[in-house]
This record gives sequence, structure tokens and C-alpha cells, in this order.
Amino acid sequence: MNDRKIWSTRSDPPVPVSNRELASASFEPWMPEENGEILPSARMIGDITVTCRLAHAIMLKSRDELTALHMDASGYEAVDDLITSLVNTGERLKEMASMVEGAYCRVIASMAAAYEQLKADHHAA
Repeated sequence: MNDRKIWSTRSDPPVPVSNRELASASFEPWMPEENGEILPSARMIGDITVTCRLAHAIMLKSRDELTALHMDASGYEAVDDLITSLVNTGERLKEMASMVEGAYCRVIASMAAAYEQLKADHHAA
């Protein structure tokens, strides 16, 4: 077995994973969107950016300042929209983080497969 190992962060505690184990990982490519759109779209990123900036501004407010938002009856709809936006953005960010982590895993697995193939080719020569 190959001595080169990386640590899997998927387990607690982390366990070493060999090149050979990584090289054996299989995956299928995603199907592109029917309309050809690349995700996340520029608009989605823009919306997420705005909401993240709002979230940062909220984190800078005191409890009293935030409580005051709810005391004005005319602001209920805006607060509801804000809450919806924060929840939706949180979910989109989780999805994007999962996609990025999956891409990272695919690159590492394919790199390990290439290494194993080069090693096998070298031994065969």
C-alpha cells in the first residue's frame, strides 16, 4: 500500500486515506442545466452578496437596535422579507459549499488516479 496519505475530515477523529483508496473513488459528471446556464449565476451571486452585507450589518447591531426594528408596525413586511432572504441565502451558501467541497474531492481523487496510473505505467516499462 502506498505510504502517501491524506487525512479525511469526514470522520471524527479524522482517519488517513491512502492514494489507492482515493484513486478508486468513482463519480459521475453532473448534467448541465437545460438552458445552458452556469450555476451559480451572476444574479444569484449578486443577491447572495447583498444579503451577506445585510447579515454583516445586522451582526454589528445591538440587541436593542434590532428590537427597535420590530417595534415599528410599518416594518413588519420588510422584516419578513429580510428573514426570508437570510434563510434562503443560508441554504444557497450551504449548497455552494457542498458543490465546492465535491469539486475539491473530485480533483483530489482524479489526481490520485493519475498518480496510480503513472506508477503502474512506470513499473510496466
